[in-house]
Amino acid sequence: LEARAEALFAGTDALGSKPHPDASYRLLWNTEYLVAAMDDPRLYEDYVARHRLLLFLTRLSPAVPAAHHAAGVLLTALLEQATSAEQTDLVFYVPNSDIHRGKTLLMQAICCLAPHLRDPATAALVRPHAHKLLFQSNLVTVRQYVELIIACYLLALPHEAASLLLPILSDYATRAQAVSSVMHLGTVLLHHMPLVGALPGPAPHPGDPATYEELRLALVKGVLPWICSQVNPIRTYALVLLSTFDMFHDRARSLGLLRGRMDE
Repeated sequence: LEARAEALFAGTDALGSKPHPDASYRLLWNTEYLVAAMDDPRLYEDYVARHRLLLFLTRLSPAVPAAHHAAGVLLTALLEQATSAEQTDLVFYVPNSDIHRGKTLLMQAICCLAPHLRDPATAALVRPHAHKLLFQSNLVTVRQYVELIIACYLLALPHEAASLLLPILSDYATRAQAVSSVMHLGTVLLHHMPLVGALPGPAPHPGDPATYEELRLALVKGVLPWICSQVNPIRTYALVLLSTFDMFHDRARSLGLLRGRMDE
């Protein structure tokens, strides 16, 4: 595994800005080998091997074109593995079991590639898998990684946030885990989005928010009913999101950026 990982990085160095066909083939071959190795149960027990594998993934620099390409190939394969029928249909697993360790390693590996998601084209690779990931039954130690990778995707493509998050908030019979994750993701967006301005891309559906102000308002309106939830964690997460919006509201007012709809 270590030799293949080293070959992967040697391949990216050899490619440079003018890929050679043989080098490109070797790069793809070694990338696929590393993806297949993620299913090896020996990695679940060998923490040194797990650490070294994740360390190798962090060495794929977004600034190197070949490494960025390899990261995209890895990300696609790992996301497909994470949202396979075997993973999605799993209803329950025991903490610290092989399944739990395998899921944790898989999501850690995906998160190691998060710096590449600053590129909108690479972030778009998460799009077909985001909904499945949110609705999987996962322990909190796995779910935190799921939320991180989806947050990176939405921060790179904020115009797609409404179409992913708002339908979940409007379904009051949906899974509590999915709702709590949406609350976390909404809070992250409120913290890191610009105060004003148009969203960077076209809305996926007619009527979706077109500006950051409209997106904030849509998130708050979607969350408001959940403050009456009888599920304590959901009610708490809803209040955290609303308090984050309140901080934004005060900041916008101090800068003279408030608009009529926001003030209402």
